[in-house]
Amino acid sequence: MRAVKNTPAGITVVDAAEPEGDGVLVTPISVGICGSDFHVMALGPTDITVGHEIGALLDGRPVGIQPFAFCGQCRNCVQGTTHLCVQTKQLYGQDVDGGMAELLLVDPRCIVEVPESVDAAVSSLVEPIAVAVHAVNLAALEPGMRVGVIGAGPVGLITGAVARTHGVDVDISARHDRQRTAAERIGLSIGLNGRYDVVFDAAGNNASLAEAIRVARPAVRS
Repeated sequence: MRAVKNTPAGITVVDAAEPEGDGVLVTPISVGICGSDFHVMALGPTDITVGHEIGALLDGRPVGIQPFAFCGQCRNCVQGTTHLCVQTKQLYGQDVDGGMAELLLVDPRCIVEVPESVDAAVSSLVEPIAVAVHAVNLAALEPGMRVGVIGAGPVGLITGAVARTHGVDVDISARHDRQRTAAERIGLSIGLNGRYDVVFDAAGNNASLAEAIRVARPAVRS
């Protein structure tokens, strides 16, 4: 089968053996390219297939893939924080083969059901959407808060969209015209102005962190 790997010649489509072993075989349909993928690729060639943002078909129905394989038995898993598993620690596309291949073997517990009305070609967005939803939930937004988002890539845009469902207005910083167009289409205001009760850093670099600190309003404790 065909697979995408980071080879000595660069990122290349190669011939690879079909996966075998315990797990469920799915057929990847769409695979996102995350910023973290570039960091992993910078570490050098590896025989591991690329890709952890995976939309696939299982028995003809669309599914998403939880990219972090977990044991289900350690204390963290039992408490529901499977992303902090202390046993398995396997990320698809980094520690074990990822989704940029014609077939992928995954732990059945990593199968995320999505409605059949969802196109499998967009189910790879389940993972970045989950990132945004988790971040917004941690922030405990309340109506009337000022919310800023730094970075208008997929995670930044989704974070802004999710935040708006909590009854807040969202300002977002965007570098590119296409990002500004997308932000305006989902009701976000372009550009940061003043101080914010909550700031989401969706760029993840030194400059964005410094900007987040600069525009975050100091907390007032009762």
